[in-house]
Amino acid sequence: MRLRAKRSAKKDRDSYSRNRKAMKLKKHALRFFTITFLASCSLMLQQRDSLQAEVLPKVSETSEAWKIISHHLLVQLDIEKHLLNVTDTLTVLPGQDRLDLFLNSSFRVHSVFCDSSSQKLKFYLSKDYDLSEFYSSITDDIEEGYENASLLTINVPRRVAYGKKQITITISYEGKLYDPPGTTEFSRQKVADQTTGIIGEEGVYLSEASHWYPTRPRALSTFRMEVTLPSSYEVISEGDFAGRSVDGECATIIWDVPYPTEALHLVAGKYVITKSRYEEIEVSTYFFPEEQGLSEQYITAVKRYLKMYEEMIGKYPYKKFAVVENFFSTGYGMPSFTLLGREVIRLPFIVSTSLGHEVAHNWWGNSVFVDYETGNWCEGLTTYLADYHYKELESEKEAEQYRREICRDYTNYVAQSGEDFPLTYFHQRTTPATRAIGYGKSLMIFHMLRKLVGSNLFYDTLKEFYCKSAWRYASWKDIRDVFEEKSGKDLGWFFKLWVEKSGAPILRLENPSYRMKEDGYHVAFDIIQEPNCYLSIPYEIQTEDGPVSAGSLNPAIPGTVQAEIGADYGSVRTHYEVLVGSLPLSLSVDPHQEVFRKLHPEEIPPILSGVLGDRGHLIVILHDEDQSLQAAYAEIAGSLSRTGEARIVKLEDLTDDDLRRNSILILGNASNVKKFKDVIGAFPETFSLLRDSFTLNGRTYGRDSSVLFTVKNPWNSSKTIAIFAGFNPDPVKTSGRKLPHYGKYSFLSFTLGENKDKGILPVASSPLIHRFPPRGSDSTR
Repeated sequence: MRLRAKRSAKKDRDSYSRNRKAMKLKKHALRFFTITFLASCSLMLQQRDSLQAEVLPKVSETSEAWKIISHHLLVQLDIEKHLLNVTDTLTVLPGQDRLDLFLNSSFRVHSVFCDSSSQKLKFYLSKDYDLSEFYSSITDDIEEGYENASLLTINVPRRVAYGKKQITITISYEGKLYDPPGTTEFSRQKVADQTTGIIGEEGVYLSEASHWYPTRPRALSTFRMEVTLPSSYEVISEGDFAGRSVDGECATIIWDVPYPTEALHLVAGKYVITKSRYEEIEVSTYFFPEEQGLSEQYITAVKRYLKMYEEMIGKYPYKKFAVVENFFSTGYGMPSFTLLGREVIRLPFIVSTSLGHEVAHNWWGNSVFVDYETGNWCEGLTTYLADYHYKELESEKEAEQYRREICRDYTNYVAQSGEDFPLTYFHQRTTPATRAIGYGKSLMIFHMLRKLVGSNLFYDTLKEFYCKSAWRYASWKDIRDVFEEKSGKDLGWFFKLWVEKSGAPILRLENPSYRMKEDGYHVAFDIIQEPNCYLSIPYEIQTEDGPVSAGSLNPAIPGTVQAEIGADYGSVRTHYEVLVGSLPLSLSVDPHQEVFRKLHPEEIPPILSGVLGDRGHLIVILHDEDQSLQAAYAEIAGSLSRTGEARIVKLEDLTDDDLRRNSILILGNASNVKKFKDVIGAFPETFSLLRDSFTLNGRTYGRDSSVLFTVKNPWNSSKTIAIFAGFNPDPVKTSGRKLPHYGKYSFLSFTLGENKDKGILPVASSPLIHRFPPRGSDSTR
């Protein structure tokens, strides 16, 4: 439905665009006849116009459209009143008579001058504008990003720009920004609290979402920013620190951004700054006093990541990297610094995971910019070279597990809900489904590409891609082009299948058998790919003498059924016959999860995302005599169902048909509810739920603890049932709020809201694994 809505909206925009063109033609026609009439009335006017036409040709015929080269911002912040007063001097390449910029709707523009205030220009602000004049395609998140923006239109007379390669436009304005952060609805590995900008005593955060300075879409420009604010505050931004001076109770802090960048951030707080160096790069922390004890480990880790990525990708593009603490929850990576919320910085695992991810973004996304209109590729690539790479450094087993989790997330959050779309439509993660595609599927694409061309060539090509694309916008097509150039392969089929199309194949194993002949054991089997995707699928035959593996994600397989890449129907059957030297014991298809695919229900252990990712799942709140505990469960249910993905059902209204058809989250102690006796009976021996306590993995938990456990739905193995129970209202609420962060786990235990145990139940069997029974030499099994 979303795609249809977009197409409908596009038709409306096309119609609107045609009407605008027709109106413009009428205006041009009227202007032509008016000029002709005036010219015929006055020979002198005709001669003057003729001379002017020769001497002053249209700007559009002699130069590019308006292009912003640089900003010089003088910013005054009134912290107590949440106000900013700004004078922004833009250096621009002149274009048409009208310069269009976007600025926050609540701001008041005082004046606009051209070239050192010698020429005052007319301007007006409007909320009525057409974004399609600035974007080739409009998506929901683009429209949402301009809800707080007005179009600032500046009339620049032609004579002002005549004969000049560039001019300066100085805009003076002021406004109030105080949008207290609100919790985002997306909670799986929570992105951040959301704000369009805030100036307050707790700190300052101004981003491109604030539209706090005038600019245009896709404007790559340099910046110089001079910020005056109370002297107890420090300022951090992109670029290089250029000075700090104090005058009484105020300080002026200067930042230079000498390289082109998409956006400028202004972050301020009462920071303590700690500095060090890695070769020529300044490494620093901007932490609040309470977190100063964490500075050394963060600085040490940043140096390690800088060394790693310079070897992997190329020279670090900036002169500094700073870890900055924020006063609300964020996990952002900007050019040359990362902004991490206070509660995030304190988490012990951030240094070994998320921090490296943000460092890697300085290559992907912050110096090679993303052409969002053709799809965001950088989140998948960054995650592959950071989060996934760190698992590879631990062990191949950990990396394999990471790939399995990606396919589980896709199956649970996307395949179940039907919220699929091609990667060309991905801009940013806003839901678990968008994360599963934009991060997970994208990551697996790079993994499969690496398997296809080989690891050495893969990393050499990434270095080439970075070298060619630094300080430019890049697209999936640019990635394809450089990999085709370096590998000498036609990769059109690969990118068409995985980037331009939605979906993922499901694999089936059929007709496995073996027969002993004079030259050894001949193993035969078929692999079905649905829908048609035409890949060579890795497989492994376990024999008495060890494993035999094959399959390389190569499309050119002798004997495969020829089929068009990316067909939306049918399947591809590939017949394999493999000679092995000793008795085959088992056959596994894609045994190490090298292919991005939809998983069979049997391949997925019962995990929480199996419930939360199932659109329309049920939440049942069990009755409890403790009213405060009952209210705690109700609060959790309301939080988990706020996006419309769940339906809250009373126990007495729960039917047998509901049990058979749905995934279910049960809130409360189900040990004494007869309706759920089959669920309780499915618990493994390592877990038991009693009235006032529970036991998990040999440990007994009491009043201040809570537990979550998942099992396959006993009435429908393709669905999942989860039980979350506790005995004390406050710990129940604290741990219940954290549940969406733990979607990949089968069981969890908490004490006073702190996670004490977590894990994933093993998978008992898979339709992609066949175990051969022992037979004689004539076996056809």
